[in-house]
Amino acid sequence: MKHMMLLTILLILFLSGSVISVGAESVKEYTEVKIYYISWSIVTRAKLTLNAVRRMSHITTTIVNRYDIENFIKWGRFNELKNVEGDIRYGDPRLVIDMYSNSAERTTFYANRRYLYSEDSTKKLLIDKEFRSKFYFGPDPFDIIRSRTKPD
Repeated sequence: MKHMMLLTILLILFLSGSVISVGAESVKEYTEVKIYYISWSIVTRAKLTLNAVRRMSHITTTIVNRYDIENFIKWGRFNELKNVEGDIRYGDPRLVIDMYSNSAERTTFYANRRYLYSEDSTKKLLIDKEFRSKFYFGPDPFDIIRSRTKPD
């Protein structure tokens, strides 16, 4: 619960902007955003499904305020996803974002450590450390591992 409140506060603090589009749809149509996150560094025996991330999420938060939804969508740059060239390879998800419209239609995006994907994985956007850092509350575990393995 404490992490959920902290995530919501951080998202609000980091986000600013105006109404934008996600694909052909206007942000004004979204009434709720649900975010499900498990650690970027978790190791699994098999690739997780989107439903598994939803069920096992370490942090889950919901955004219902229209202003916050608009700003979250602008910050997420969902309208910048590009078509995937060649074979579609499904990423191993660690973050799932469900956006619901007035008509209860769901638009889903997911991310692994490298890319933000459309639900069907036909579009993607390279994400960076700044994007990933919005969803955890300590040092990046990969940075800790790298610092321990660097020669002195």
